[in-house]
Amino acid sequence: MIDVTREQLERLYKTQQTVIKAAVGFDVCSVIVYIILMLLDKTNLILFLLLIVLPLIVTAAAKKKLIPVGFSSPLVSDATNAISRDFTSDRALNIIRSKLAQAGKYPEKTLLTLYLAEVHMFRGEIDQAIAALNTVDRSGFAAYPTIGLSFYGDILGLYKSIGDFDSVMLAYRDAEPFLRDCSQRNYILCQTTVDSLICVYAAAGDHRHALDLRLMMNDFKNRSAKDIPQGQTPLQIFLRGMTFLDTAEAFYECGDYGAAAQAVDQAGPMVTPSPFFLDKANRLSAAIREKQGKQNVQ
Repeated sequence: MIDVTREQLERLYKTQQTVIKAAVGFDVCSVIVYIILMLLDKTNLILFLLLIVLPLIVTAAAKKKLIPVGFSSPLVSDATNAISRDFTSDRALNIIRSKLAQAGKYPEKTLLTLYLAEVHMFRGEIDQAIAALNTVDRSGFAAYPTIGLSFYGDILGLYKSIGDFDSVMLAYRDAEPFLRDCSQRNYILCQTTVDSLICVYAAAGDHRHALDLRLMMNDFKNRSAKDIPQGQTPLQIFLRGMTFLDTAEAFYECGDYGAAAQAVDQAGPMVTPSPFFLDKANRLSAAIREKQGKQNVQ
């Protein structure tokens, strides 16, 4: 199976940070130079183009590398904003369906379909989530790899969440060439690939490696959160809770019940918006306590 090392992820992360810092530094230096030239009365149209317009082009190119095509679409942005606050209600489903009916371009239509599947999954409506994912046209994944990775991440995560490990492995066999290619491209794609691989290694019974990958990803996600501090939306809090829940499952399968208990206790309050995943957290918590009880008796 595909694997991603910490060294590989670190290298891609540093490359991304270099791109960001270079773009920001170029912008700042250009503005400073232009101000100095203005004070010296040395500005002209060519200098304006070089020192103001060119940095804007560079910044736009850097953003294009970091913000995948489709996510900046007004329809997708509106749906993203709506479900960032409310992601389990009938209203959330209706908003996504309304935007989906207006979507014409492949990136918009596919992303909104994935949103629809994700809301169904958060609601515990597994059959509806699978039905939505089955409508996705996979022919555009090569042109839009981030969307392709989101699709495979959703379907692998969905089957893992219900314990259908045979379906996880079948989906992985279909996705493997695509995941292998994406894991080499850039930090964002590699990071998303690792999230999918965690599901695959767990489904294959290699729980130790699944835990190692999960802890590695937790480290990088915590680092990214420090790099770009921002407020947490209800959806972001929920997804963080899902990470804790996934970490708790990995610790549990490796027999580290103390660490599993700590992680699931952190997950519980964060996943309460989804009765499906809250029940999953509660059942895992009960299983952990039972294991700990047996250890104490021994």
